[in-house]
Formats: sequence, C-alpha cells, structure tokens
Amino acid sequence: MIFGGSDFDFSPLDDTWTWDGAAWTQQDVVGPSPRAGAIMASANGTVVLFGGVAGEQFMADTWTWDGTLWTERSTSGPSPRSVAAMAALNGTVVLFGGSGGVSALSDTWTWDGTTWTQQSVVGPSARENAAVATLGDSVVLFGGEDTSGAPLGDTWIWDGATWSERLVSGPPPRSAATMALVAGP
Repeated sequence: MIFGGSDFDFSPLDDTWTWDGAAWTQQDVVGPSPRAGAIMASANGTVVLFGGVAGEQFMADTWTWDGTLWTERSTSGPSPRSVAAMAALNGTVVLFGGSGGVSALSDTWTWDGTTWTQQSVVGPSARENAAVATLGDSVVLFGGEDTSGAPLGDTWIWDGATWSERLVSGPPPRSAATMALVAGP
C-alpha cells in the first residue's frame, strides 16, 4: 500500500492506495492528514504509520490500517519526525532516528500493537533517510545522512533488544536508499 507523499509541487498528499498484485486501487477512506516522509511497516496483519511532515510541521501521530480502515491510535511515543527507519521484527515494529526538523535523531522505539516504548540502548549515530529491512530474526539498517547532511555507509543490526555495528565493506555511503529482503523462489 501507499499513503501520502508529495506531488510535483511538493504539496503533501493524503490518499491511500493498495496493490493487489495486478493493479492499484485508490481507497475511499478517511485517514491521516496530508504528509510526506511518514514511516510505515507491517506487523501481525496491520500496517503502522508514524509521523511525517507537512510544510514545516513535523507530526508524531500513530495510525494503523487493517486492510479496510485507518484508525488513529491515542498513544504517546516518539517525538515528531519524518524520514525515520522502521521495520517489523517478530510481531513488533522498530523505529529508529529520522528528522525532527532541526537535526537528525538517534533514538530507538518499539511498537507492540498498542504502545510505543523507548528502548534505552546504544546504537547508530543520529541519522535520517537510512535504509532498513527485516532479515530473519533481525533488522538491518544501512547508511542515511548524519546531522550535517553527509551520507553514511555503516551497517547496524537490531536483534530485538540491542543494536550491533557490523564492520563490513559494502556499498559506498548513501542517503535515502531503499532496502528489501530478496526471497527465494
């Protein structure tokens, strides 16, 4: 599914689209306000959307999509942000960093379907626009850009409780890349 983003004039959008394997269908639903840079992940059959930005306004709202309806979740959680990294792991969603407007962030949060919990862990440096994907029993995070806007090229693994840096060679530093698991046939 796709929600929001911005058009060619960089105006934020609030439309919801689903893909059935052959075609896109626009859903006639009321949901989150217009925004770009929101973060989404799917866990336990539900899509979780957090934050985003519209103009200069950064958001901190949480929404879930059950396949038919958007529901705003009344819960406290991460500070307002956009372009964070978010992926599902073992039925929970992990969110890292993003842009809070003034600079990049370095906090880690988990969503259990009801509540956001900030994790008191040491992890990647502050960054936004990092690439992230779930691989088995871990989440892999790569790159992004630091607080000065410089691209990063480090690799981190979240195992559900801690971050660990993997000192490996790989792609050159980059920001706003995408990452996905490649499943076998």
